[in-house]
Amino acid sequence: MSDVLIIMCGGAAGNAILGPAADENFDECVRDARQKFGEDLDIVTKGESTLDINDQKALEDRLSQYRIVTTYCVLGGEFGTDLVQEIIKTSRAVGCKIVSIFGIPMEMEADRRKRALKALPESVALTDCSLVIDMQRSQELNLEFGDREWKNFLRLSDTMVVSSVVSVRDCLQGPFFSTFKSKLYAFVSHSDVMPVKAVMKAWDNILFDDSQALDDSVVMVGKNIKSSEIEDIKNQVVMNHGSMPEVVARSDSDDSKVIVFRAVKSF
Repeated sequence: MSDVLIIMCGGAAGNAILGPAADENFDECVRDARQKFGEDLDIVTKGESTLDINDQKALEDRLSQYRIVTTYCVLGGEFGTDLVQEIIKTSRAVGCKIVSIFGIPMEMEADRRKRALKALPESVALTDCSLVIDMQRSQELNLEFGDREWKNFLRLSDTMVVSSVVSVRDCLQGPFFSTFKSKLYAFVSHSDVMPVKAVMKAWDNILFDDSQALDDSVVMVGKNIKSSEIEDIKNQVVMNHGSMPEVVARSDSDDSKVIVFRAVKSF
């Protein structure tokens, strides 16, 4: 058993990790997800849930088994937004550290996006560290790189978020809070046969307002990356952007993929 629990809150978060088949066979999809990502995973949606959120004692008992609770929620929905804040508050009440990932809906969902941006400062304030992804920026980046298929965008977006959540979970097993020193980060993943090129592509394409970016940054790389490549990443970021990133190895061996986290000004 890990000492880090992942909780996916709301329909969009649930779909990201379970896939579209969850509407018809929730229990089987949960088993598959736990087999892939570990047993320390809960999904709470309006229709189905692995947690009884109406039983406060049972919820507290579940959360109190963990040192850190990591939540993911696309803000703006009435159910997910309120739910994730209550789970964060309960987690803190039983002594857990909180690391949350918050999604912001696209501009086409104008009302939901407005509610999400309004809820974001309060939600971030409840956590020890937060990561944010703006789905609008994600779509624009997807179009820029030539893929205009809506279904492909959704699939790639979900894959990126889930892999980032799992990578953060893995990082939480170590000295996370001395690596992620800031309150709020934006992030993006990129791939290239040369990891340093992937980092430089990703740097100016973080999926949030990069005008508020700070110097603090973390780069997650595949576990088999060479030390010379790590030094190259550090040198290039220093030369081009004037700051030294933390470089952390993920548990997977995809050395072409990097995830770049840049601190942004909190609220």
